[in-house]
Amino acid sequence: SHQMVRDISVLGGVPGLTLIEPCCEQEVKMALEYAVKENKDSTYIRLVSIPCEVPYTLPKHYSLKKGQGVALTEGSDAVIFAYGPIMLPQAYIAAEKLESEYSISVKVVNIPWLNMINKTWLKETIGNIKKIYTLDNHLISGGQGEKIGSTIARLGLNDVSVKMMGLTEIPVCGLNDEVLAHHGMDSKAIIKRCLEAN
Repeated sequence: SHQMVRDISVLGGVPGLTLIEPCCEQEVKMALEYAVKENKDSTYIRLVSIPCEVPYTLPKHYSLKKGQGVALTEGSDAVIFAYGPIMLPQAYIAAEKLESEYSISVKVVNIPWLNMINKTWLKETIGNIKKIYTLDNHLISGGQGEKIGSTIARLGLNDVSVKMMGLTEIPVCGLNDEVLAHHGMDSKAIIKRCLEAN
């Protein structure tokens, strides 16, 4: 469906099914190669069919590693975990503005794995940062953010705060920018949430 916002929660617990949402054409190619050549189980690739502006480029030597992602910006004040060509650009734009206008440095991390998180990688990525944000173009319930939050809890990182951003209801109809703004999921809303926490 063009508004499938429950698929991660529905499919995420299916044994042997890996869920991936690529963030750009380059990562789509990686995901397809992973699904066909590497994954011995089944792969569900979540694709976006509308035009998207992608303001970032993946690091030159980046490759898909199960349950791991890659930082697109460096920062020490907060981490935003996101995926796909809808939410990741919003996080990236927000991080740029937070840095330039408010001197808040945010690490934006692309993690295409929707139902699996590598605990060691996550702990290393968070490091000493105490403020964590997750973005889902999905209902918060059952989304990637919950998976990240539960992994942080299992790691025992009790001094870390996790704020999950995503849908709490079926999205309204409209242009993509309008829908994101209405549900408080665009770059302006992300900036507001980050400023409220400082």
